Amino acid sequence: MKRILMTTAVAAAALSTNAHAAFADVKSVVVKNSLSTWLQVSEVVALSGGVDQALAATATATGTGNFTSTSTPDKTIDGVAPAAFPEIYHADGPGVDEMLTITFNSPVTLQSLFVFGRTVSSSERDVYDVFLYNAAGALIASFFDNDGTPNTDHRAVIFENPEVDPVPVPAAGLLFAGGALAMAARRKVTR
Repeated sequence: MKRILMTTAVAAAALSTNAHAAFADVKSVVVKNSLSTWLQVSEVVALSGGVDQALAATATATGTGNFTSTSTPDKTIDGVAPAAFPEIYHADGPGVDEMLTITFNSPVTLQSLFVFGRTVSSSERDVYDVFLYNAAGALIASFFDNDGTPNTDHRAVIFENPEVDPVPVPAAGLLFAGGALAMAARRKVTR
């Protein structure tokens, strides 16, 4: 798993004030290859409230062109990752103009974003630059993979909000209270 550096000044300021910031009003995510080679993406996972907003029911995917008729952008929002060719989006050529765009049905607040690459032993094709845009087309944040090394597990963490707790706070309190009662009952029995 690789973490990618954020370089947009506005986004950097947001993260410096809150290390676990989310990005509000995101309408689209654009993915490019950092090394200007063939862009290959097997899945984009965009979490908001624990729900993947990048699945086909809540988003559409477009690309600059397909390498084959089966390596289409919709493969990146089908919930299957990581995947091998041809079950991925594979751009029709190398270069800085090749991109994948995920557009949400309505603007979302993203708490975490992951991009999965092609499952090959090592590939310069899963080194990503990622851009977030609002509905007006203004750039919200950009992330650059400056070191240019492939991701060994074919997953890039663009950003991740560790404050998103899978156990709601009241439930966590009940678990603690239940554990304390169980310990008290155990002590009483063993005396």
